[in-house]
Amino acid sequence: MNEMQKILLNIFYILLINQSTVFAGTTQLELNQQSYQRKIAAQQTLNKALQNYRKNIDPAYIEAFNTSEAAWYKYAQSYCKFISKKNIDGSIYPLVLNNCLTEQIIEHTKQLNQLLHCREGDLQCPGESHLKFSDLC
Repeated sequence: MNEMQKILLNIFYILLINQSTVFAGTTQLELNQQSYQRKIAAQQTLNKALQNYRKNIDPAYIEAFNTSEAAWYKYAQSYCKFISKKNIDGSIYPLVLNNCLTEQIIEHTKQLNQLLHCREGDLQCPGESHLKFSDLC
């Protein structure tokens, strides 16, 4: 085993130890199930953010927003399948895949919340929301 492989193996063990402190499961199946539940919770939060954003976005931008959301979903799925591919035949595959998807979903939710709280006149805010600065105060 070369030096790089040893370093990567140590990083893997550190990550595995850290994950076991986040998840209470003791078997791989339990860890997989808990990672799935965490992903579902993140997805529910994202869905609420999406609903909220769609209610407030300028109607002229809805179609473009929906197209971008479909592309984001496809990207997140493809990216996480790529990231977890080397584990595809292992029992840890669902854990790696779910953790990746959860991270993607959490980041995307943050992005949507930032868009929802754009200030009036912000030129970097697509489909400026109906919320005005006075609504945020």
